[in-house]
Amino acid sequence: MRSTSTASPARCGSTTKRRGPNLSTSGRSSLGTSARATRARAFASVRPPTSTPATVTPRATVCAREASSKYTYAAAALTATASVPTTTALQVSQLLIAASASLDDLETKRNTRRMRYQFVDCRWELGNPARGGELYRAGHIPGASFLDVDEDLSDLSVPDAGRHPLPTAGRFAAAASRAGIGEGVFVVAYGNGGGAERLWWLLRHFGHDDCAVVDVGSWHGPLTAGAEPAQPASFVPRPRSGDTIDADEIGARPELVLVDARIPSRWRGEPNPIDTVPGRIPGAVNAPWNEPLPELPGGEIVAYCGSGVTACVVLHRLYLHGREGRLYPGSWSEWSARGLPVEKN
Repeated sequence: MRSTSTASPARCGSTTKRRGPNLSTSGRSSLGTSARATRARAFASVRPPTSTPATVTPRATVCAREASSKYTYAAAALTATASVPTTTALQVSQLLIAASASLDDLETKRNTRRMRYQFVDCRWELGNPARGGELYRAGHIPGASFLDVDEDLSDLSVPDAGRHPLPTAGRFAAAASRAGIGEGVFVVAYGNGGGAERLWWLLRHFGHDDCAVVDVGSWHGPLTAGAEPAQPASFVPRPRSGDTIDADEIGARPELVLVDARIPSRWRGEPNPIDTVPGRIPGAVNAPWNEPLPELPGGEIVAYCGSGVTACVVLHRLYLHGREGRLYPGSWSEWSARGLPVEKN
């Protein structure tokens, strides 16, 4: 499996330099080696894992170009130009033309399988969970449904599993069905703060590969205000294995490449209003979700963040560059609550 490039999907062949550790594309840098050694020492007392399932590699999806300046914590409003009742196939095609050179493949698959598009608005704001729904009702892409990160893409009733535990298959199936997602539906997710990528990851996790993520700023067409019902659909979950990992397995496998998607100050362990315990998992390298993806060491990648949402942004970008990674759903909020080893600068 090839290593990750710093180039964004829209700028293949270019390289973006960023401050911080210089991580080799071969994965053999001294930093990568020392990070693994640090984690091995820190995790000496952690229980060994059970057997590790094989990594699943689903088929490619179409995805929008990266625009890291638009990945912000505050939920973004769209700008309306007019009000129309539906989104046309031409408008979707124009959006995806800007998103990917794979549009022909998508259109062929959609036409031969008689698929329909379903836009899903996943905007949300950390610390203000009601904001996403407010923005959706204020103006959304015509025909789009809405899925809430806290209510639909998580199960906050699960104890001791971080701030955004994964929903069960049944809970997610109910939410996806309400949003118009089912067999024969190609999902086009948009949002900010990792909401769209969280839906993308969950769809693949539950066996629905017909999905794409588009930048919240890529839409320049009309908007519709208010809530609107989605077309009826029935989502049948087919859960995959091997795309998640728990704390015990992380602790027992120092060779893993741990990638922390939080912003640099949180990765360094500086006091902040989000992390009750500042710091990071020992040996983790930083790939901030709101910056271009840096070069990463070779090896099996595990992504985490504060609660398993913005880590999906990193996993999505890795996927665009031809690499798979696993999600640690509990992320730092679970890890730190369990009193596991902490590293900070």
